[in-house]
Amino acid sequence: MELNQLFQVALGISSPWYIEAVQLDDDKKNLEIKINFTTGSKFECPNCKSECAAYDTQEKRWQHLNFFNYCCYLSARIPRVKCINCGKTRQVETPFAREGSGFSLLLECMMLQLAKIMPVNEVSKLFNISDDRVWTVIHHYVPKAVEAMDWSAVKNIGIDETSRKKGHNYITTVTDLDSSKVIYVTVGKDSSTIDSFKTELDRRNIKVNQITNICSDLSPAFTLGIKTNFPKANHTFDKFHVVKIVNNAVDEVRAKESKTNELILKSKYSLLKNPDNLTANQQTKLASILAEYTQSGEAYKLKLGFQDIFKLPSRAEAELYLTDWISLVQASAIPQMKRLAKSIKRHWNGILNWFENKISNGKVEALNCGIQNLKRRAKGFITLTNFKALVYLVMGRLSF
Repeated sequence: MELNQLFQVALGISSPWYIEAVQLDDDKKNLEIKINFTTGSKFECPNCKSECAAYDTQEKRWQHLNFFNYCCYLSARIPRVKCINCGKTRQVETPFAREGSGFSLLLECMMLQLAKIMPVNEVSKLFNISDDRVWTVIHHYVPKAVEAMDWSAVKNIGIDETSRKKGHNYITTVTDLDSSKVIYVTVGKDSSTIDSFKTELDRRNIKVNQITNICSDLSPAFTLGIKTNFPKANHTFDKFHVVKIVNNAVDEVRAKESKTNELILKSKYSLLKNPDNLTANQQTKLASILAEYTQSGEAYKLKLGFQDIFKLPSRAEAELYLTDWISLVQASAIPQMKRLAKSIKRHWNGILNWFENKISNGKVEALNCGIQNLKRRAKGFITLTNFKALVYLVMGRLSF
């Protein structure tokens, strides 16, 4: 097989296109591949799809995938057609590059794949280009792939928020819990983010009642937005976030008591971890606290008692158990735990809904770990728009 034919097969180029010449420049470390088309060929009008003869041509050049340690470039005469059917004069589409890109389709594909697993600025260094050009490619393809997402089977969703960097610029993500992929990303973390998701459902002609189960944290903003926009959906509070507010109450008790009781000093992780996860030193510390009459020890026992609720087989049993647990808390002399009991009562149905659908944001939290990795990878130097695009690219399982 001749060299030109070899590159033609490698690039997937077919008639009427063909490789006219291949030149290797050792000094510049460049590989130049010249593409041409057969004289007299007909091309499809980009406007009306009619077959037309070439009207004129314009020379174009695109960066391609590196060839070993050589920078590779494609160049070609790209014809324009003057269509006799629609009367439009248009540049034809090529099978190896999109108009206005400056990169071959294969190089753009490689950029998208690499951007999923490494920082964009590192991708740009691989191809000796600016990171802005890589972002341009990402922002061209990601919105198209997001638009092409099929939401027809989405029923169970998880809603969560995360910041672009610590304390700044929040985004809210909506995850399809059945497919474990992010389907919607919007800026903010208030109730308007739920309004925005409902608007997107309407735009896609998806009925609101298709969403049957929604899982979120205990955010009042999310609760309001879900109640307003999805009144018939079962709203379940994520059990990990519910346990978290119980842990927070225990930690408040510990922090206050440690100021007057030396036994409680340096006991944070002994009281917050589950018994199976304690180190030997933490177990000893916990045993000492439980052996004495301390509010921290009592709060810890109440915490373990609350966690047992999720081991019960039915909502009816859980409801009776939770009623008894709240009575125990109210009988205690611990104000922080009493405030917790009031919060549990306010979120009663959302907590107990778990026993009917068993959904949680565990998958959402797993995806959020990936989002946190994205932030670390970007080292905080990333715009909100770019952050959204990366979340879709990495967590959305997009099809290009």
